[in-house]
Amino acid sequence: MPEDRRESAEDLLKLLRAVTDTHRSADVYDPVVAGDTALRAALKRLDVPVPELDPDPVLPL
Repeated sequence: MPEDRRESAEDLLKLLRAVTDTHRSADVYDPVVAGDTALRAALKRLDVPVPELDPDPVLPL
């Protein structure tokens, strides 16, 4: 059972990396990251609690 979960997690990471690579090659990735950054800044200025970004993300931004 743990081996199946590990394989599933690895498959998910491969898929996420492929999606990220596709977005980057289509020039979609950077605008999405910029939009997220702008949204986070706006929410912070409105004193809305915003979770900190993961310092060690699975997929680097």
